[in-house]
Amino acid sequence: LAALLVEIAMLYSRLAKLNEDLEEKANRDALTGLYNRGWFDAAYAREHLSARHRASPLSVLMVDVDHFKQYNDAYGHGAGDVCLRLIADALQSCLRRQDDAVCRYGGEEFVVLLPGCARDGAIAIGEAMRVAVRSLDIRARTQAKRVTVSIGAFTSDFGDEFAVDPLRAADENLYRAKAAGRDKVMANALPAIVPLASSVASMPG
Repeated sequence: LAALLVEIAMLYSRLAKLNEDLEEKANRDALTGLYNRGWFDAAYAREHLSARHRASPLSVLMVDVDHFKQYNDAYGHGAGDVCLRLIADALQSCLRRQDDAVCRYGGEEFVVLLPGCARDGAIAIGEAMRVAVRSLDIRARTQAKRVTVSIGAFTSDFGDEFAVDPLRAADENLYRAKAAGRDKVMANALPAIVPLASSVASMPG
C-alpha cells in the first residue's frame, strides 16, 4: 500500500509538472519566446488592479519596429522573423527586475509591463531598449540605414487624482514618437505629454 501511495504521488507530481509546462507554453509567443498577448492582458488587468489598491505607480512601454513592412518586403518574411527574434532578445536584456515583462503584443509590436516602476525608471528602460535595438545594427533600406524602434512610455501613479490608463496613454505616445520621426522614446508628464529630451535630439540616421 505504501509503495502504491508513493507511485500515485509521483504520478500526480509528473502530471502537475506537465500541466505547468503546457500552461507556460500556452502563454509564450511561438516565434520570439516572449509572453504573448493573452498573458499580457491577464497580467495587465492584475497589475492595474494591484497598483490602484496600493496607490503605487504602474508603467507601460509600447514598442513598435519602424518600417517593418518595408523590411519584410525587401528581405523576405524569413529575415523578418529573425529580426523580430533579435529585437525580442534585445528588449528582454534591458530588464532587471523579476516582475518586469516584455510581451509580443502582435505583429511587430511589443509591450513592456513595469509594475511599481516610476516615470524616470520607465523612461530610462525605454531609452535603453531603443539604443539596444539600434545597436543590433540590422541593416535596412530606411533613412536610419538600420532597424530601429519607436517607443511610447506612460506611468500612472494611482496615488494621483489625475491617474489615467497607462496602456492607452503609452499607445498614444507611441503614435507621437512615430509622428516625430521614429527612433524615439516619447513619455508623459501629467497633465501634458512631452517628449524625452535626449531622444528628441537623436534623429534617425
